[in-house]
Amino acid sequence: MFYYLLLLIAILLEVGKNVVSDRFSKKLLNNETDLYQFNFWLYLGSFAVLLVIPDYRCSWFTVLTGVLFALSIWVNQYFYLKALKTGAFSFVTFIQGMGLLVPIVYGVFFWDEVIRWHQIVLLMLLIVGMGLSLDLKRGESKGNKWILFSFGAMLGLGAIGVLQGTHQMSDHKSEIISFIRVAFLVAALIQLAGWRVCEKRESATFKPNKKLLLLSVCTGAALGVVHILNLFMAGVILKIIFFPVANGGLIFVSLVVSRVFLKETCTKKQWLGIILGTIALSLIGL
Repeated sequence: MFYYLLLLIAILLEVGKNVVSDRFSKKLLNNETDLYQFNFWLYLGSFAVLLVIPDYRCSWFTVLTGVLFALSIWVNQYFYLKALKTGAFSFVTFIQGMGLLVPIVYGVFFWDEVIRWHQIVLLMLLIVGMGLSLDLKRGESKGNKWILFSFGAMLGLGAIGVLQGTHQMSDHKSEIISFIRVAFLVAALIQLAGWRVCEKRESATFKPNKKLLLLSVCTGAALGVVHILNLFMAGVILKIIFFPVANGGLIFVSLVVSRVFLKETCTKKQWLGIILGTIALSLIGL
């Protein structure tokens, strides 16, 4: 029960991070420089919260997987922000959440985890839900590129899951903090480099004030806590249960937030698709 309480905390923190990302992408994200600048402050906040934890055990395996984890985080957040620029919060988060399929399939082949018949049925239900949620006949004027960006975010999330499981199943699983610390340091440096390179082509369209900087850093700190909790739970909860529950819960809470707080509207067909997908994601680990 304690582990599921931690999981709930992680979900709520991640939804908060996603809401901030959604507001930023729609109001302030106008070019690549803006995107890299925002992500730099986000990851710097994540790295800062990890520095205060007095655990510096580290191996070369942890450094290597941490660098790969950084690349996965970067891909996920980059495409997530790009998708949110023109896509609805609930739909983008739903497609991204399907990244849980990657570690599940990976687990069957490399972690000797068994997939049952009812899980295959639920995977099919998930695909149906996805098809229903992508109702492209609504006459949206913002185009459909957000769908491709959402799939990019999905693959990034899947890679994050694989690396979480890989590290926590190794002999270096006690080096959780160093693993995430390396990841966010490398991710922040990647964003800083991207920011400076893009700035030569096009200047940022906004200047971060104290309020925005504080919000970005605090959001990044929350993201750091999310990854600490998720990495810990990936080592103590069966992966075929953890990833669906974590992502299904994230999608469900995001759906409520998008409806109640962000005032997004959906067709009945799209709501049916998201509901079916959420049910499939939530039950696939049972």
